[in-house]
Amino acid sequence: MGGNKSLNYYPVYLNLKNRRCVLVGGGSVGYRKAIKLIEAGADLTIISPELTPELLIMAGAKKFIHINRPYQTGDLDGAFIVIAATSDALLNSMVSKDAKCPINAVDMPEYCSFIVPSIIQRGYLNIAVSTSGVSPALARTLRMVIEEFIDRTYSDNLEKYLLFLKDYRDRVLSLNMIKEKRESILKFAGSIDALTIVGGLGVTAIKERLERILVTIIE
Repeated sequence: MGGNKSLNYYPVYLNLKNRRCVLVGGGSVGYRKAIKLIEAGADLTIISPELTPELLIMAGAKKFIHINRPYQTGDLDGAFIVIAATSDALLNSMVSKDAKCPINAVDMPEYCSFIVPSIIQRGYLNIAVSTSGVSPALARTLRMVIEEFIDRTYSDNLEKYLLFLKDYRDRVLSLNMIKEKRESILKFAGSIDALTIVGGLGVTAIKERLERILVTIIE
């Protein structure tokens, strides 16, 4: 529309648990991708005639299925997502054309149907930073700026608070109360006021405040 030629992506978090994910390439980039896929619970297959020493150890520990040969058409059958992590542009192009599912070719957006953002992870906190492929370096820089702010402002309190909130939210949802009151409680728990308490007084202070709210309502 108009003169806007920018490439826009739809941000989404995928549940990869027990999903077949195929990674083509067993080098250092492939290793970094494999770690994240395994952490996400993926049923990972790596296709490569060579693996880094780290990946060899992981293969020996049965962390993934290793197909010890170059990529062949048909290797992607049944895959939920595919990542091409090789330095061979022709091979990455071949993998991209063969893929009937979302495909990411590392540092080659022309072969991608999805890109992987720069990630901040602190327990349940997961923040994705992307420049839509325009500048992965800037995305990494922005991620570091946000990380520094979170660590300086909250230390590990934010991670502890999210752990508490997981149980607290379940408890609030289980109580027999009107919808508006329930939403009001949960809205406060995720408000800037609550975060200010977390950053200034700590997790214990906000936990006590939220528990008092529940006690008042139940009584």
